[in-house]
Amino acid sequence: MTIASDDFGHEFSELYQEAESENCESLLNYQIESERYEIHEVVASGGMKNIHKALDKKCERTVALATPKQDIDESFYDVFLREAKLTARLDHPNIMPIHDLGLRETGQPYFTMDLKSGDSLATIIQKLADGDTTYLQIYNTAELINIFIKICDAIAYAHEHNVIHLDIKPENIQIGHYGEVLICDWGLSKIIGEADYDSLDEALFNPDLLNNLTQHNRIKGTPGYMSPEQIDHKHPKSKQSDIYSLACLLYTLLKFKAPFSGFSLDETLKLTSEGRIPYLKKFPVALNAVINKAMARDPEDRYESVIELKNELKNYTNGYATLAENAGLIQEAKLFVKRNKASSTIILISLILVTCLTLFFIGRLQGKIDQIKSLHAVSEMNRDEAIGNAQKAREAEGLAEERLGEVQKSSEQIKKLYWQSIRNYSDRFVYQTPAISMHQAISQLNELKELYPNDAYLNIQLIYNYFICQKFNEINQLNRNPELVSDLVNLSEKYAPKLKQNGLLTPHDFAHLIREFTINERYNLAEKMLSYYHERNSHADLLPVVTAILKLWNPQWDQQGLKYDPNQHHLTLASNDIKNLSSPVHYLHSKLTILRFLKVNKLSFYEVQGPQIAQINDLKIHTLDLSSSSILPYNELGKFRHLEKLILNQKQFKLWKQMYPKSLLKVTVK
Repeated sequence: MTIASDDFGHEFSELYQEAESENCESLLNYQIESERYEIHEVVASGGMKNIHKALDKKCERTVALATPKQDIDESFYDVFLREAKLTARLDHPNIMPIHDLGLRETGQPYFTMDLKSGDSLATIIQKLADGDTTYLQIYNTAELINIFIKICDAIAYAHEHNVIHLDIKPENIQIGHYGEVLICDWGLSKIIGEADYDSLDEALFNPDLLNNLTQHNRIKGTPGYMSPEQIDHKHPKSKQSDIYSLACLLYTLLKFKAPFSGFSLDETLKLTSEGRIPYLKKFPVALNAVINKAMARDPEDRYESVIELKNELKNYTNGYATLAENAGLIQEAKLFVKRNKASSTIILISLILVTCLTLFFIGRLQGKIDQIKSLHAVSEMNRDEAIGNAQKAREAEGLAEERLGEVQKSSEQIKKLYWQSIRNYSDRFVYQTPAISMHQAISQLNELKELYPNDAYLNIQLIYNYFICQKFNEINQLNRNPELVSDLVNLSEKYAPKLKQNGLLTPHDFAHLIREFTINERYNLAEKMLSYYHERNSHADLLPVVTAILKLWNPQWDQQGLKYDPNQHHLTLASNDIKNLSSPVHYLHSKLTILRFLKVNKLSFYEVQGPQIAQINDLKIHTLDLSSSSILPYNELGKFRHLEKLILNQKQFKLWKQMYPKSLLKVTVK
């Protein structure tokens, strides 16, 4: 049943005054602000408060200003202030910050927050459920789980400060246009250990409570997302109550609907109390196990903390078994093979090869042994024939030794298979999946080192691969024989103290390291290092490193004529000395331009002949300006799949029309 806010407020006003204590906020503690804010339209409205767009004239910025609705009884004002002060105590990137708190000239309390643009998580889920292609492209399953992990981080932070939210649902989570995840509306939240004031707390604690009341006026939360102990007010609320709601939220993100959607209010409450959890069809057993554990009817059967729930999801996304599914040996093996497909295949083939060769040679050796025994028996019967048989026995022994050498040769072949796998990872796959490839290469090198501890070339390869990952400390700990890589050893000793907490150099120090490369053999090493660095630190400004590598590849270049606007993603090349935009050493190179590590939407050439267009046709540029250069358009332009606009001069345009009279590409003539 629905209760009007005025009637509800008057009904409990006496109860509120009796229960008021030192924990309640007094309106006398706040000054009246009548000039600071210029209030505009209402942008959102809850059960008991309105959110206005407002101009903060003191700070000259636009904010969101929350006030109680006009028809709300004044007995709710202190509860309104309590929500604001409690939220203000939580300083976390994924919790909506509170800026100011005070009274308007009408005597109404208010508080201000950031005015965020974007969608609520509820809107996003509805768009996904409706099959909106734009939202389906942006919010795939991996991105939704990433959003959920950020929510877990915020709730874990609140729990660390002894605050539980008690109303986690999609409507209370805001997703910004730039990926921000903010948890809002802490009106139902509770400080662990604070007096609950049963009657008062159940009735007045949340300004938006009227949205979620049942016919008994005892429910604090949102049916379908609230835990069983929130329905039965006799049981205490705890951190496990939020864990239950998080599991409901995870179910909604995966299924695009709430666990108990479609049921009546009474049926939803009944299913929640009985612990009857709908099964997630077409989803792995691991995810269902995690959700079932987090939504257990008894709080003691749920995860002990939000961090534990988050780690379970990380285990699942990384290909490991979750604790909730209680995976057996077979499942663990399947997951291991899935995580290490390439290595598992190579090892399986190697084992089969070794087994077959071993069985073959053992059979041959056993046959020779039986032959020797027969000859020896004959020699006892005929001494003269024994001499001849002895000679045959010696020949058989020689043959056996020859077969043994073949077995050892097969061992060397297996070693070669390992080397081939390692070279594939460190020389080919490193450009596409740097982190995974380097992990596999280093792991296999260490495995070989256990089998061949005295192989000096293994140390050389380890130093080379560690250097790609900037693992300078590991290089310095090796018992090495580094004649072929002495320059890398010296550089690792020099730059190890400059590594940051993430185990990487700053872009500035990285660029300095590249400038110290003195031999051509390091041309491709620089590109491999940047591929790995970019995957580990993609948000960094990589222009200094790209410039250093271009200088390495173009020694005659004076480092002038290269400009990059990071805001417009506009790159300008105005130097004839830049001949190589991809590696000049065409052995196991990526064949791609080094400019790919800069986000380039527009590329302009000025007064230069420029490098060959073929070197940059893998860039995802939208605009190419050749008008101020002597570069002539030719067939390579057809390989720019993302090109939308081409800027040419009159001479270039005339040639373009001759070559491509039917081209649909937008061409601008300067």
